[in-house]
Amino acid sequence: MSPDAQPSVSAIAVVDLARELLRLNILNHSALQHLYPPLMNDVEQLQSNADISELLEKRYPEAWLVWLWQQASDSPFCPAVGVEFGARVAPDAKGLPSYLMQSCRNLGEVLETYLENILLVNPADTWKVEVEGERTVLSFRFVSTMDYPRCAVERSMAALYHWGCHLCQQPLPLVAVEFAYPKANYHTAVDRCFQVPIRYNTDRNALIVPSSVFATPVQGGEHPYLFKILSQRAAGLRSQIAQQQTLSGRVQQLLDKNLSRYGNQTNLARELCMSRSTLVRKLANEGVRYSQLLDDARKRCFKRLRGLPASQLADKLGFMDVSAFYKARRRWE
Repeated sequence: MSPDAQPSVSAIAVVDLARELLRLNILNHSALQHLYPPLMNDVEQLQSNADISELLEKRYPEAWLVWLWQQASDSPFCPAVGVEFGARVAPDAKGLPSYLMQSCRNLGEVLETYLENILLVNPADTWKVEVEGERTVLSFRFVSTMDYPRCAVERSMAALYHWGCHLCQQPLPLVAVEFAYPKANYHTAVDRCFQVPIRYNTDRNALIVPSSVFATPVQGGEHPYLFKILSQRAAGLRSQIAQQQTLSGRVQQLLDKNLSRYGNQTNLARELCMSRSTLVRKLANEGVRYSQLLDDARKRCFKRLRGLPASQLADKLGFMDVSAFYKARRRWE
């Protein structure tokens, strides 16, 4: 399977879902290997409580996340996987937005912070907040060209509610929950997840809460300095992700990250999960050539490191030999 690399979602979201589907025997190891072989290593790292810091800012194709959810939807083993997975708070699978939310003062700040940084999780996740007097309606939908199944919607709604309960360390009041789906045969699991009246066949998927709930304090929260530092990092990542929506932007970022590695077109194509011919074709569709992106990246790197000896510069800029570097340097200067 070779899904397109755009648009992207948080890698930790993909890995955590894959881990859960493996645990439930909805997915087997060979299917995961077929999707993307290194993904199995990511799952094993998460399972073994290894250092997953690199995953926290890494991106994977949205198509992988949707494919995993479709496997869950098609499986007869656990029809309530969406609400049950959403209700399970996994501290070992937190991304940057989760750390940010833990530094908030109250639930209102948590919601504001989450919505501001939802791009870091999945740009397709879309919440609409409507205040109706003493109650607030949080409506959810996926805005994507891809087909998310019902269980993915149920997971997103359950996760938002249960993360709020986790951060405030208490059950939070709900007025009602609405789904734009008919009542399913696993409705008792949905009842257990939310413990309020569930309305089916409505025109929206929504959590309805008392407006006063947003004043609930976050336990152990209110860390202004930490919040500021994390917010700055999140803002930088949001900017990068916006740029990555074009393939040329992603190529430029990888070249700036490691010219000696990604100056090799084969390595670059492998990192982007596509063939060299697909890479060339998609860049051409954006009106750019790989050779020009590579030359521009080398020029930027040369300006930063021009004080180094020529042999070191040639290596860092990804040239095969020093003579090729000298030829390019004459052109840049």
